Amino acid sequence: MRHEKYDYIKTVIEAGMPVLLVGEAGTGKSTIATQIAEDMNLTFYSISCTKQMSVNALLGFININGVYLPTQFRKAFEEGGVFLLDEIDAADPNALLTLNTIENGFVSFPDGIINVHKNFRLIATANPFNAHSVYTGRSKLDFSTIDRFFTVELERDSKLELSLTSKDIVKNVGIAREILSSHGITSTVTMRDTIRLHKLSKLNISECIYSDIIFNRYPDLYNNFKTVLEQEEAKAKKATMTQDEATTVDELYDILVNEANKNKDVISREDARILVYRYGRGPIIIDDPEMDKYMMEKILIRNVDKITYSLYMSMEYRFFIKETHELLYTFTEEEIEGYIPF
Repeated sequence: MRHEKYDYIKTVIEAGMPVLLVGEAGTGKSTIATQIAEDMNLTFYSISCTKQMSVNALLGFININGVYLPTQFRKAFEEGGVFLLDEIDAADPNALLTLNTIENGFVSFPDGIINVHKNFRLIATANPFNAHSVYTGRSKLDFSTIDRFFTVELERDSKLELSLTSKDIVKNVGIAREILSSHGITSTVTMRDTIRLHKLSKLNISECIYSDIIFNRYPDLYNNFKTVLEQEEAKAKKATMTQDEATTVDELYDILVNEANKNKDVISREDARILVYRYGRGPIIIDDPEMDKYMMEKILIRNVDKITYSLYMSMEYRFFIKETHELLYTFTEEEIEGYIPF
């Protein structure tokens, strides 16, 4: 699976425009470059930019014997290929200025001026320009350098992340990201972290992989994370709970409402109250909040899954209730035979 912006970026690259991919760590910037080279059937070249990267690392140099020693950039530029300037914002901005003539179709190398090959493609990557406090050792790029690239902002692709990992891992990582963000922590849980968690989950070598990778620097927040996970687990269990598994009146209410919604029926919480049966022998009403505790302790749930909303709404079996909650009409044993076994 490709990043959601892959086709857009590839089209721009195929048109011959240098592209600068800007995004947080782990969004797939370098991977996109290698994939484009493969899809275009071009040789892939790359250099990891650092402050120590000199002009010679890009353009090559003439040694003491007068022999020119070329570089990967020279080979790609002269013979064709995709060249990646990885983490361009970590480079010395002055070294990058030597490439400014590419858009004019040539570069001045130590052994002479070389015209660009028709199949040369240039891709650069950088971390967000406003996040240098997180990505240390970065420099503000010269405007003339940035102006020579078509810049594409690259966000984390949630669908790609899911395809590379699993639904549970992605869900839990999302919870972790929200917890860190809510506490003002700028550290990023990258897609690489998600992939590592996915791999670790299959090794069974850790009691909690999330503590090992995400919360190792924030142990105080790990308890928050566990609490949210427990709440999510309870919510998921509740969503799949059957009427026979319900142990409280509230759980039964919610199950009846959910079942009606799945069937595209319209049922209110008050309607659901009417469908709760005491001891399996007739309808009860719990409208007084103070009665809830008593009722939750006293009501036995027996075979209520056989009383459907459609049955309740049919005029033949429907009963009506006064404001005093006195039952005017209730089911007889014959009327509901086959639905509630006594």
